[in-house]
Amino acid sequence: MFPSRSVFSSLSRDEIRSIRNVSALDFLRYMALFLTFPVVVLYARQFTSSDLLVSLAYAAQPILLLVSQYPPMGVVSDRMGRRPSVAIALVPFALGNILSFHPPFSIYGLIASGPCPGG
Repeated sequence: MFPSRSVFSSLSRDEIRSIRNVSALDFLRYMALFLTFPVVVLYARQFTSSDLLVSLAYAAQPILLLVSQYPPMGVVSDRMGRRPSVAIALVPFALGNILSFHPPFSIYGLIASGPCPGG
């Protein structure tokens, strides 16, 4: 069941709206992730029969983000500010969009374009 309204009584209207917006954003992000899983797996199966390479093609982006984006970008945000860190984080997104303009024709191209958030 949903929590009672009294749980949110100590929060301001702006805080409740922020929680709702972040929750909706995360919901859409994970929904897109899980809806694309069967499609990506079937697409990767066209290039190889190796389960390891297919798994790596699908997991390349979350693995790279876990290792390279989250901890370093927190430090950059603390030192330089939020706006410059967001601008720096948009560079891989733009690169991913450029790379995904031409579809990969091998499993290794799919693995290489996977870590870019726009790909």
